[in-house]
Amino acid sequence: MPRRRRTVAQHARLRSPNPLGQLAKLLAVAAVVGVVAAIGVVSYTAYDLTADFVEEAVVVENQPAVPPDLGALSGGVNMMLVGIDECEEELIALLGDRCGGAGVRTRADA
Repeated sequence: MPRRRRTVAQHARLRSPNPLGQLAKLLAVAAVVGVVAAIGVVSYTAYDLTADFVEEAVVVENQPAVPPDLGALSGGVNMMLVGIDECEEELIALLGDRCGGAGVRTRADA
């Protein structure tokens, strides 16, 4: 029979501690402490950031209302698209195969 720990009161028997169980308990306590600390740091940071904004807020009178969010534009939209249709020798060296293809002219073709 394995040797057991002796208790102060001889009428109770204690189980022998398991090293893996003790390690698991230690890791669980460390994880809980880390989570509680992280929650505290995040809470304080959020409070500190919002308190700075509220303390320094200034009411500006006679200002127009805030415009609504930009949605779909009604009517036409003018857009200019700029590009090149020729691949010069220096661009061929830089762009490689992207200069070739259907509809692309080179100076040699002109």
